[in-house]
Amino acid sequence: MLADTPMTPWLFGWLVCSGVVLVLICMQLVGARFERRPVSTFIRVPEGEEPELSAYALAMCEAAVALGFRAHGMGRHGTHKNVYASLWLSPGSEVMALVGTGKLGGMRFRKTMLFSRLADGSHVVTVDEFGPAELSGIWACETLMNADLYELFDFHWQRLVDAGVEVVPFAGEDLWQEYAEMEAQRTRRLVDLGHARYVGPEQASWRYTFGGSVRVVWQQYLSTRAARKQRKRAKIKRPGDRKYVPSARAVPEESEVFEAELVEE
Repeated sequence: MLADTPMTPWLFGWLVCSGVVLVLICMQLVGARFERRPVSTFIRVPEGEEPELSAYALAMCEAAVALGFRAHGMGRHGTHKNVYASLWLSPGSEVMALVGTGKLGGMRFRKTMLFSRLADGSHVVTVDEFGPAELSGIWACETLMNADLYELFDFHWQRLVDAGVEVVPFAGEDLWQEYAEMEAQRTRRLVDLGHARYVGPEQASWRYTFGGSVRVVWQQYLSTRAARKQRKRAKIKRPGDRKYVPSARAVPEESEVFEAELVEE
């Protein structure tokens, strides 16, 4: 008798939507579980190799120079050969900036990350674009969507002040090595927590475990909720775009001004 009951339109629609959502979740789980990730996302390119930079990367690098950052060369993505990044260090060596550019899966890749390490062993990480979830617990990541470097730096520095923990400056002698050590520490933490495992005896790459995949997909869902809170910022033109308007801020002459604020806190 139930087999002869016609399916109502709303029930059919609900089943279709549920099926689509289930397929998308399964695809995310499979992608998270089997994607092989390099321990060090970017590796410094040989001297003399100068990849072409996008308008976004050029604009962010110009802002880095205006803020007094020092350039430390270019790096290439360990897996995606058309993705590059430049590495910068702030005047007081408290903030490392990674400006990414290139093509990722045929899509334009544009991302800037600011790193600072704290005396308790953790890192404050600030990004201008939402990305993969962070499970290590030693990278405190926050996103300010579509921020230029001036706004991103101010937001990052305020996070350092709010943290109330001493900032440990980077040495700066080999900034790419410090970047690699920072990522290696994060990967070891993921492995220790059971969220990831190394691939191969060299331990140069890793994958999420099944449990880690479930966690990262769930955290990814939570990050979409955070992105909705910044939906008004989606209309902001990014550096290098037509009609981009730089954020209003005063560029300090010395980073020691910020250092004094941290000591006072």
